[in-house]
Amino acid sequence: MDPQAAMKRDSVHAAPEVSPRRKSSRMERAGSTSVSKARERILAVCALVILLFAPSDVYALGFFAWGPLLIRIEWAVSIFVTILVLRRAEAHGARVILTALVVLSTALYGALAMLTGALVSPLFHWILALPIVVALVLPDLPGAVVGCGFTLALCGSAMMGAALESPTTVLRWVAQVVVVTSLVFVVSSTYRRLRMREQRPADTHDVAAARLRASEAAVAARDEFLAVAAHELRTPLTSMLLHIEAIERTLPADSGAPEASLQVPPSDQKRILAVARQARRLSGLIDSMLDVSKLTGGHLSLELGPVDVAALVREVVQRFTPDASAAACVLTLHLDTPVVGLLDATRLDQIVTNLIANALKYGAGSPIEISVEGDEQVIRLTVRDHGIGISPVDQQRIFLRFERAADERQYAGAGLGLWITSELVKALGGRISLHSTPGQGAAFTVVLPRRPTTVIERRRQPSPRPAGR
Repeated sequence: MDPQAAMKRDSVHAAPEVSPRRKSSRMERAGSTSVSKARERILAVCALVILLFAPSDVYALGFFAWGPLLIRIEWAVSIFVTILVLRRAEAHGARVILTALVVLSTALYGALAMLTGALVSPLFHWILALPIVVALVLPDLPGAVVGCGFTLALCGSAMMGAALESPTTVLRWVAQVVVVTSLVFVVSSTYRRLRMREQRPADTHDVAAARLRASEAAVAARDEFLAVAAHELRTPLTSMLLHIEAIERTLPADSGAPEASLQVPPSDQKRILAVARQARRLSGLIDSMLDVSKLTGGHLSLELGPVDVAALVREVVQRFTPDASAAACVLTLHLDTPVVGLLDATRLDQIVTNLIANALKYGAGSPIEISVEGDEQVIRLTVRDHGIGISPVDQQRIFLRFERAADERQYAGAGLGLWITSELVKALGGRISLHSTPGQGAAFTVVLPRRPTTVIERRRQPSPRPAGR
């Protein structure tokens, strides 16, 4: 065979060598495309949510009005137009377009609040959460957060001025806007710097270390944002819960009382109870966010002291009596004698609460058995339901974060309850196990030492004195 012909044939079939720089450029373009598509999906979901919540305007006003509906339609159309424009925009132009969309959305939200009752509108009560929502939807655009805060201060001041509020009240409200916007801006800026650091070209030897540092910092920023968001949301929610409880105390205790004797119509009573349930559910989600932040960041603290586990379980079960009646579940207790251990009462209460709530959710309509027993070394708590059960494949997965074994359309939840319970049990030096058969229910067993040997407990134990003293 001719050597030159062989060389030509090899050169034709040989694959062209791709330089590392070109390969990195391709990876960056692919990553940018995936981020753009994800952003488009998020914006589309936001537009749909805006339209789906149109009936809430009718509930706030008490009658139908075209003004709020037209604003919602204009708002959703502007988002869809922005999605189409972003497909042809460069990176810098995309940031400017998104910032303009945020400013326009804030102004439309203010107009919507003005048309649905101004200062008494439910939209105005949640207006301070707009910078947080912007940071969640566009986490790498701190400029959009500033634009949202500036527009929010102008719209809110205008509404309060139209309501003839005093200058001191207006300045106090603007100060709250500045504080919330500043906190969210710091978190968003930190997240953006971390993203830019990840996208910056690095040496091949430092890639692994840089990615690890960036991931740890991103997790820390996320946990910080969760903590800040939860604290900021808890303040107005606490006030709202106090008002709801005050209204609930005015309702008659006997639901079967004649209608003429009731101060509140039955339809309004149902609405009040529905609002109370949703508000308490939101409060539970915020508490879960705080627990996730503490557990992932290693900031969980334990206050150990003598606790009668049987008495604590009896108290938690008494709190769940209305929920058990609504779920048609009979709660059976097996608490023969007091079982005392050196534990954290608050965290143990949270463990029992999560397990009973889980049993009521997945074992509705069937009895639930709760038992506490112990010996000289350990305490055993068992919560058994007779509900849908858990398959063997899912029995280990359900203790992971954001993991659920049941259908989300039938059983609502964030997938955090059992993970938080498992982490709290580990923090107390114990273990949790599950025994379940599909269709026959599930039994969760928590085993806790009477005197935990956690790091916190070892620090509290007095050091032994030298012999002879």
